[in-house]
Amino acid sequence: MKRTDWLVKNILAKKGWFSPPFQTEKELRDILQKLYKETDIHVDGSMVYFRCVK
Repeated sequence: MKRTDWLVKNILAKKGWFSPPFQTEKELRDILQKLYKETDIHVDGSMVYFRCVK
């Protein structure tokens, strides 16, 4: 597990800064592509930025 993943899961989530569930990139892409017609997804370390159109 990467340091940032550990930090998010064990420290920042407990402080309320992040909320589970923590999907993998593939899991998130699959979920968004099922729900939306158009998806634009960018991954930067442990952060994901996305824009979706129904």
